Amino acid sequence: PGLSDVKAEEHGRIYLGGLVSTPTNRLRVTSIHVSKFRENIIVCGTNVGLFIISMDMAPEVPLCVRHCLTGENGTLMFVDGSSSLCTATLSPAPVDYVGQVSIRNPVHVYSSPAMLNNQIQRVVRIPPRLLLSPSRSFLCIFWHAEGRYEIMQTARVLAVQSNAAAASDGRSPPTPVETGTGTSFTWIGTDDRYAALRPEHSVALAPKKKSKLRLAVSKVKQHASDASAAGQERSVTKPAVVELRKLTIHNANTSALITTEGLGDVPVRAGEPVCVYGGAVLCIGCRPRGGDGTARFYASRAGTVEEGSAADAGRSYVAFGPTIPLPDVVGWNDDGSLCCICLGARIYVYTVDPPHFTLASTTRLENEDGSRALSAKFLHNVLYVGSRNSVQCILLSNGGYTDNYTVVGRPAADDPGTCPLSPRPAPLALCSPTILGLYHGSLLVSAASGVQSVRLDHPILRMGALYAAGHPARAFRWTETFGACLHDDLARFIERRGYPAEACKLPGISMEVLVDVCIRNRMVEPLESAVELHGLSAIRAVPMGGSGHSAVECVGAFFVSQGRMELTRRLVSECIVSGDGGRREACTL
Repeated sequence: PGLSDVKAEEHGRIYLGGLVSTPTNRLRVTSIHVSKFRENIIVCGTNVGLFIISMDMAPEVPLCVRHCLTGENGTLMFVDGSSSLCTATLSPAPVDYVGQVSIRNPVHVYSSPAMLNNQIQRVVRIPPRLLLSPSRSFLCIFWHAEGRYEIMQTARVLAVQSNAAAASDGRSPPTPVETGTGTSFTWIGTDDRYAALRPEHSVALAPKKKSKLRLAVSKVKQHASDASAAGQERSVTKPAVVELRKLTIHNANTSALITTEGLGDVPVRAGEPVCVYGGAVLCIGCRPRGGDGTARFYASRAGTVEEGSAADAGRSYVAFGPTIPLPDVVGWNDDGSLCCICLGARIYVYTVDPPHFTLASTTRLENEDGSRALSAKFLHNVLYVGSRNSVQCILLSNGGYTDNYTVVGRPAADDPGTCPLSPRPAPLALCSPTILGLYHGSLLVSAASGVQSVRLDHPILRMGALYAAGHPARAFRWTETFGACLHDDLARFIERRGYPAEACKLPGISMEVLVDVCIRNRMVEPLESAVELHGLSAIRAVPMGGSGHSAVECVGAFFVSQGRMELTRRLVSECIVSGDGGRREACTL
């Protein structure tokens, strides 16, 4: 009875009775405790001792997304319980609020049918994944454990106030516009195309028509043959296929004018397909018999599909790009120019210009337990990655470097001297969070306990988001919140964002960082102004790390390489009048 109060999430119910119970001494659960920072650990007090239960998911168990954010207006679609689709509105929270977001006016919209008799029966039904199409026109309710999906029109789901109101004004409750079976589902591109993986299955063959003589002979042979064996001979096993389909809305006000068009099967030659990943380009993961899994990207070959042969469009898909190990998560940005591939705790970011994939940067999740990435999403070219107990913000740069900041996670008690630019993570207890989107300047994540809000008000996060979105002027205003002692680190940060000229404008930047930034980015004017303002003594004080040349010689050589001969002559004249050391530098220049 005590276990009935535990949230099953996607793991199902745990039975302790089969462990130590006997007919004469039955196990009794007296108390249940869940750690505040580790919701995946449950401690049960029983009449025979303590049981510590780990609720960690196996790698093959998919993450269940119970919530779906439809836009910036705070409209939310979620699964109530295990099979009811509901809509609600998020309550506006303060900017500095961290924690669960309350919802207003929840409305029951649709109830999914129960599991079929031939499917695995579970005590707790594993909730589905809510997958919103890139155009936000359709919502897929994907039941991974049951191998089926239902597609709803988003406009009709959001338009329903209640089932009673819909019936009173003559409108019927929303129903799926498309249903099907498959062990994996994903949306592709922006034109409401989707791919469904149909596993290996048996298809019964229709019996051949026989003449009267052959029919009489077969009746005699049937008594001597096994009926079950005869039934097996009339079926054939079809391999797993990746099927492409497309939804088209002819009238946005009614689902009656939504058509589904089959685009055929994608030819896969790297083994048996086991999963599909969506985004700007279709990615198919395969596992050959007795081998490790790999994945390839597939796109339509231009000019191979003739007009009127859309039913065979899937056959025109060809593989391109690198062959990668079977990934955990694949994510794309809005315009399809960046692709994120997560393999365990390692994250790879590629710049994509089909058919070319170029590795832009690679990084690793900064977590103590080494857990793998479960969710990844680009929001205004900023990558957010969720693992088992943390959410990290990854800012990309042009030089292959990344800046990783943990926004949700366990705070390090023995690390008070972290980088001053880094925000302190919010100590939220999130069990396998999924990134939803941005709402009123905060990051929304889906968890088993509901929608959680994570504030992104730290200046370094604001600057990173504004630089990634292409607003450098607005981002530079946030530098006023940092003291002059942090301007060196801040200049490095701004340079990695691709704006070195902005970094040189910081009033507290040291001469060492200024010289380094100007020479690496070939900027003459800021360095010339620094020489005129501070003189040779300030430049000569810059340490060179045993290179054998002084900073003055390096600056002068840089001026020569940029064709600024007059600047170099002025520098030589100042070196001559500065003393013996200056004469040696002048001779070198």
